[in-house]
Amino acid sequence: MRRNGFNAGGLLTLIMILLFVGCQALNDKEPSSIKEIAAYKEGDGIFIYFILADADGAMTTSDGTVSVNILAAYGDEDERILYGTQLAVRKKDFKKTEVGMGNFKREVILYPVGRIPYSAFKFAAGKAQGWVEITFYGPENTSILLHNRRIIFLESRE
Repeated sequence: MRRNGFNAGGLLTLIMILLFVGCQALNDKEPSSIKEIAAYKEGDGIFIYFILADADGAMTTSDGTVSVNILAAYGDEDERILYGTQLAVRKKDFKKTEVGMGNFKREVILYPVGRIPYSAFKFAAGKAQGWVEITFYGPENTSILLHNRRIIFLESRE
């Protein structure tokens, strides 16, 4: 039956397609690398996520454990670990979402580590340059290290 140019059969087909696309499982091939780490200032802390890739370079998901370290260097001094933790990672916690803006907007499958408040740091960050280091341990306890050296500018917590 058609009403106002709309076909009920077409609507049902569209709904089924949307449900199928929305219910597709995310890639769960074994990860072989950490494709990307993102770390950026959010409020009074740093928000972090990472993306795993399989042997073909496609974004993937995996159960495992992730070790997250936020490090900083103060001038000529040695590196300091400002924050470190290990988290259990489950496939179901990976998110398919869009990141970026404008021409840089893209769809990704990411694991949100979350926001780490500056108050959780072992030392005040001051005006140090910092980076995030991620080690992912897969289900067979194989490790994938990305020594990213992703530079983030830390702010003093006063």
